[in-house]
Amino acid sequence: MLDQMSDGGQKSRLAQELLDLLRSDIGARVQRDKDKAPKPTVVKSTETMATGHQKRDNKRLSYPVLRVTIGTDGYNTIDWSLGGLQVKDYVGPLKQYARVKIAIAESKAGSTYYSVECRVARIDPAKRVLSLQFQNTSRQLFDWLSGLQLMQSKRRA
Repeated sequence: MLDQMSDGGQKSRLAQELLDLLRSDIGARVQRDKDKAPKPTVVKSTETMATGHQKRDNKRLSYPVLRVTIGTDGYNTIDWSLGGLQVKDYVGPLKQYARVKIAIAESKAGSTYYSVECRVARIDPAKRVLSLQFQNTSRQLFDWLSGLQLMQSKRRA
C-alpha cells in the first residue's frame, strides 16, 4: 500500500495498460483463428428421404387382397406388409393400442388361415379403416407373407 502511494499510482496504471494490451492481443488472436478456421458446409437435400422407397420397415402391398377375421366378422385388406395390415370397412369396438387376435388368409376359397396377435396401431372411424401391427408373428405366417411378397416382385419383373 505504501508503494502505491509513493509511486503516485504508476504501478496500477502500468498494470491496467498491460491488461488492456493482453485483452486486445487475445481478441486479435481469437479473430485470426476464426478467420483461418474452415467454414462449415451445409448440404441441402433436394429430395425427400421417401423418394424411391417408403419410410417404413416393411413395404406395403395391396395385392393380393387378404381376408382378415376379427371375432366373427370378416374384412378385406387395403394393404399389408410383414409388419401389419390395414382393413377397410371396419366398424367395431376396438380402440387404439388394444390387443386383438385375428385370423388372416388369402381371399380365395380353401385358403389356410394363420392366427396372429395384433395391436391396434390406428383407427379411423370416419374412413372406417383399422390399422393393425403384428405382435408375435409365427414362423409360418412370416414365411407365407414373405412368399406372397416374393410372388409380387416376380410379377413386376
